[in-house]
Amino acid sequence: MEYFERVTPESVGIRSEGILAFLDDIERKGLELHSLMILRHGKCCTAGWWAPYGPDYPHPLFSFSKSLTATAIGFAEQEGILSLSERLADLFPEALPNNPSDNLKEATIHHLLCMSCGHETESPDRGPDWIRSFFSHPFLHKPGEFFRYNTVGTNLLAAILKRKTGQDVTEFLQPRLFAPLGISNIFSYHLPDPDSVGMGGSGMKLTTEDMARFAYFMLQKGKWEGQQLLNESWFERAASRQMETAGDSEGHVKEWANGYGYQCWMCSLPGSFRADGAYGQFGFAYPTLDMCVITTAATEQTQSMVDSMMEHLIPAVINNAVLSKTADRSADPETLARTAFSETSDRFTLSKSPNEGARSETAGKAVKPEFSSGASEFGTFGETAFSRTLSGTALRDTVHTAALQSLLKRLHLPALSSSRNPEMERKISSVVWTTDIDSPCSSMEVLIGGAGLYDTQDGKLSDMSFVFHENTVDWICYEDAMEINAVPQDHFDGSCPNKCSAQKKVTASLENTFTLSECQGRTYAASARWRSWSALELEVRPLDSLSGARLIFRFNEDTLTIEADDTLVAANLLGTLPRKLGPLYSCGQRTSCRA
Repeated sequence: MEYFERVTPESVGIRSEGILAFLDDIERKGLELHSLMILRHGKCCTAGWWAPYGPDYPHPLFSFSKSLTATAIGFAEQEGILSLSERLADLFPEALPNNPSDNLKEATIHHLLCMSCGHETESPDRGPDWIRSFFSHPFLHKPGEFFRYNTVGTNLLAAILKRKTGQDVTEFLQPRLFAPLGISNIFSYHLPDPDSVGMGGSGMKLTTEDMARFAYFMLQKGKWEGQQLLNESWFERAASRQMETAGDSEGHVKEWANGYGYQCWMCSLPGSFRADGAYGQFGFAYPTLDMCVITTAATEQTQSMVDSMMEHLIPAVINNAVLSKTADRSADPETLARTAFSETSDRFTLSKSPNEGARSETAGKAVKPEFSSGASEFGTFGETAFSRTLSGTALRDTVHTAALQSLLKRLHLPALSSSRNPEMERKISSVVWTTDIDSPCSSMEVLIGGAGLYDTQDGKLSDMSFVFHENTVDWICYEDAMEINAVPQDHFDGSCPNKCSAQKKVTASLENTFTLSECQGRTYAASARWRSWSALELEVRPLDSLSGARLIFRFNEDTLTIEADDTLVAANLLGTLPRKLGPLYSCGQRTSCRA
């Protein structure tokens, strides 16, 4: 459901030409975006989704989740449920090692929030006893003096909240944040410990619109529709630099070298900050511009993505404070816009990292919180700087306005190009392929994969088949050695009501587009083509993930081999399982070799 009023960028002082340039730059760089929303003055001036992704599908947030967890801690502090000065050792005495170090005994909730608990590396244990492993991991540094990005530490914040309230982060936030903001489609994975703690450092999913509501809530410093839900003083700490990150032990540079607050990163633009999830799940808050930018994406080149924003999008924003002091209010609106844009562009500077990434004296250390009021060339933070009723401050719609609106309706990811092979299609449609017990093949879910699907379980694939139609192909998998020879011929398309309960089917388009299909409660988008005479290629994406697989099925007489690559180019795919790609063998005319 749309909450924010839809308006043109020009009506809120943003040049559509700059947004178009940003989108062009993203495409030129080959960066995969899934959605983009831009809010200014509480209105949505840009909203677009790259098909097959769409506004109704919750998207993995990865570490964007951390900012939600921190917000839950803020509410808990506001209600007196906990204090940020509480020591971790007092909260989990049963999990402490023998003879805990002084550094461990000094670590507090505050230190978890700003990633400075004292760990030099992150605890690697993600098993049932992960809390005990966290405390057994060496606390080599005095808390508050060394920055180390620590997802397990954020999970511990979630565990603290559950120990204090009996609720997971998403349950606790439901009446306090989600219900007032109208966020209803919330999902969170759970950790494998005995208490089944909901993940705090990752594992949540929201729609882009709901991400935007949360980003706007942060921009407004806890206020929503005139009501102060979370006290402003929380954001004066959370959205300020608590720890230096420039030149730290993890090598953070550029946009990640501006410091860290309470589970959010500081940005280059003075006074700005962001919720930040892996592969481009961003919620930027720009108080000096009264603007939020929200993205979902699937790229490891996130700095390049931010560079495009800073080069094209941010300079396209007309600052009303600049307009009010630099331009003749009676001037023609386009002259007014050009004057203000020139002023803003001339004054636009980024906060630089010390020595461009070289280790500074304060790198990785605590700093005195300096919540920027935004008092800079960009104006002063607050309503007084952004009079929403100033006459003449909106820009006129231009040809770029119409071009942007048209483009936002046509955004899509490239599907596989159409290529048919009728002879092979007829031949393969009559064959069932079965696995070799000694060389197993992963289940359909694992073959497809998908970053951010932490609950995927690898099943036991027994048989596989393909059924070609006029414009689509059905890829069908059977698990647990199902006897498909008992399936009636006219029910082979997936509608069998009896022994096909373990049958899984994904339908792929053969017409240079994606076809959507449902399989066991999950929506898949798939595209297919013949890569060569004997090689069929499928691209399949679970739409509640941010990636999927490109699968190549090579048919060689009686043998079928499979190759698989993830659609996301990344060194380490989060939330995926390794694939087993054992060969399959022909069983003849739709009969199982396992009878």
